[in-house]
Amino acid sequence: MSEDLFTDVCAFDELPNGGRRVFDVNGAKVLCVRINSEVSAVINACTHLGLPLDKGRVIGHQISCPAHGACFDLVTGRAYSGPAVLPLTVLPVKIDAGRVLVLVRP
Repeated sequence: MSEDLFTDVCAFDELPNGGRRVFDVNGAKVLCVRINSEVSAVINACTHLGLPLDKGRVIGHQISCPAHGACFDLVTGRAYSGPAVLPLTVLPVKIDAGRVLVLVRP
């Protein structure tokens, strides 16, 4: 993957452990969640009805949809419980020089 395709979204330290933020990257709403020393990035939309996930409950590597309770893996995107059955779109993330970089293809 070309380095210039990644977008710098924030400093790693701006995301506390368990913290999350939504960024607009190339027109996509991207939810970044820090889990210990890693950051996961997904499109901020439940695959059930497309509602935002950023207010959902995060436990470990999982996030639940605040609207209908669907649960997803933030690393693999896998849907663990309905009503969603499709996985989340997981985006590549790099931490470089203390910055969080996300790749969203246009």
